[in-house]
Amino acid sequence: MTDRHYHTFLSRYVECEVLRSFLMELLEVVDKAVKEPVFRCDWAEMILLQNSVLVKVLQQCSRIISDRLLDPFVEEVWSKIFHTSINFISQPSLQLETFSRSKRNKILSRYKDMRRETALGVKGLWFSLGINKIRFVAGRECRGSLVGPFLMMTMLPDTELRKATIPIFFDMMQCEFYHTRHRMKENEVPKIKQLENEMLEKLDHLVEKGHGDEHYRDMFKTLIGSLCQGHATLCDTGRRLVSTVTHLLDRLLQYRTHHEHTG
Repeated sequence: MTDRHYHTFLSRYVECEVLRSFLMELLEVVDKAVKEPVFRCDWAEMILLQNSVLVKVLQQCSRIISDRLLDPFVEEVWSKIFHTSINFISQPSLQLETFSRSKRNKILSRYKDMRRETALGVKGLWFSLGINKIRFVAGRECRGSLVGPFLMMTMLPDTELRKATIPIFFDMMQCEFYHTRHRMKENEVPKIKQLENEMLEKLDHLVEKGHGDEHYRDMFKTLIGSLCQGHATLCDTGRRLVSTVTHLLDRLLQYRTHHEHTG
């Protein structure tokens, strides 16, 4: 199907509730195709072909969600597109680093890196949220945090993907910082403790499951540290968070390495 086919088909869903229901069902189908593969793992070509179709579906869903379900904001569908997209790029069949060089080059020449393409789509969706970002960060307004899924996405072992997506956390820091600032007393410094606490909790879980490495730790420290350094208001608070996160990440990686060598 071309973009025109998708546009013609989706334009039939005029009512917001009908569109919401359809998109939720469609994204659930995509999610199930990723989590419960139809093809055996050695049917590599069929899996890649299926994934190339799913990428297109996710792109079209993202477009219609941004166009039609931002105002009024339909949180359920936005949450679903984020989670489904990240589940998609995290599937084993897309982790090119696990393949031989010849197989990896063959996949890249035919399909490119579908993880990067989808991750950039996730990043675009995030920055299109505007004032609704706080719903996915932390605190009382948050009913479905994206901190854990975003950590998992940024930990995928691809340098370009990491470089493009890690800065999302700086934007999350700004969201909580400015959201809490109006509640502060005079001369009191706004904090980003909700985000920090959730990052620490999710990092523990993810590193234990094998995600993350020293390269990720260093890139997180460099990218987020640089963004904090250039931000007059968030500089000190942000750098403290970066220090706390990277220190914990360093300890967790050391523990994992020690456990692998002694276990």
